[in-house]
Formats: sequence, C-alpha cells, structure tokens
Amino acid sequence: MDKEEGTWNIEVVGEAIPEEDRTRIEKLPICQREGPDRVIWPYNKDGSYSVRSGYLSMKGSRHVRDGNRASSSHIVSKSTWKQIWKIQAPSKIKNFLWKACQNALATYQNLWKRRCCTTPTCQLCLHQEESVEHLLLCCDWVQKVWFGSSLAYHVDRQSITSFDFWLVGIFEMSSIKALDKMIMQTRVAFICWHIWKARNAATLEKKHLNAEQVIFLAERAASEYMEIKAFKEKGCLEILLFLF
Repeated sequence: MDKEEGTWNIEVVGEAIPEEDRTRIEKLPICQREGPDRVIWPYNKDGSYSVRSGYLSMKGSRHVRDGNRASSSHIVSKSTWKQIWKIQAPSKIKNFLWKACQNALATYQNLWKRRCCTTPTCQLCLHQEESVEHLLLCCDWVQKVWFGSSLAYHVDRQSITSFDFWLVGIFEMSSIKALDKMIMQTRVAFICWHIWKARNAATLEKKHLNAEQVIFLAERAASEYMEIKAFKEKGCLEILLFLF
C-alpha cells in the first residue's frame, strides 16, 4: 500500500496472487486517517471478539453453506439407471453414462472445484466452462459429431438443463419404433463414449480432434457390437431348438 498516495500498490506482489484476489484487494477502501492499524472482529459492534459471537458466526455460515448445497444438488432418479442398464452396450459404457448423469466425470469444471486445476474452462473451445453437458453435447466440435452422425441430431443448447434429463428425454421419444429406439440408444451411448475418448486424447495427449473420425469410430463400434450380440443370440436360439 502506498500510504502517501492512499492507493494499493499491487505491482509489488506481481503475479504472486491470483488476478481475482488482486481485483478484490483493489476494491478495498483505504482509511485516510493517520494511526496504527488494528484488528477488528466484524461480528461484534465494538469490534472485539467473543466466544459467543464466534459460535454464532460459525453456526450461521454453516447454515448458509448447507442451504446452498441442498439447493444446488441434483438427484438422479433410479429409473434413469434402469433405462441406462437396458441399453445394448458394454458395461463400461453404461457405467460411463451413469457417471455422466451423476456429474462424476473429471471435467475441467469439476477438477477446478476440487482445486485440481487452475481453470474450469474447456481447453478445446476456450469459451465456456467444461461441464458434463458442455463436454458431451454443447462444445462446438461435439455438435458437429452429433449432427454429422446417422442420427443427424441438432443439439439445442438452450433446452439442456442436465445430462440425465437430456438422456432420458432422448430415450423416451415416443415417435420412434421399439427396434429403431434400441438401435438409436446404442448409437447415442457409443457416440458419448467416443466423444469422451477423443476429448481425453486431445487434452491429455495433445492429439488432433477430428469430428468425422469420431463419428466413424463410434458408429462402426456400435454396429459391430449389435451384430455380434445378434449373432450370439441367434446361435443360442439355434442350440435350444436343436436340444428340444
């Protein structure tokens, strides 16, 4: 602090503190009166600390913190898991979708909240925070994957509230026949999985993103999985017919 000018001398600390903290410091008013500094406890009128005021302030902050947690929490219904488990896809992909519904993926937003990285921003578009919804649905390159796939799905960013609501909405589309719905669900699951794999390869291994390649790999894997499953089911049926 420059006492003669009555201003904060932030340049002294340089980049030792985050930009956000520097901005907060600069907004603090500086007392223009001469005299030594003293510590003031803000929860008592006379500025002195007491055990009672300390207890009440701690109790109040805990109440606010718990209230915020309750209002921002999101509970995924059991029916969502049942729908995910019915998908014709490998168990690892079903588990991945369940983690995505629970917001349990290592997105930059989640890592930043846990102080495991310095920014919540998506490292692929550098425009938005990387939430689960952004990672799997809303990022610019991801939208190209969805629209360029055989689903030709246009992601409406404004209508997406949470990944699990979106997933259930897609799975419960009444205008699709049962067989077509099963195929669609499998393709959705594999596309989400391959978007996740491509994102990890791009951010962790610095590999080039290619939406067309992701579409090709996801749809080929989905088709192969459905073909193998149908072949196995047909083989089991033939064996049963032979035995009986």
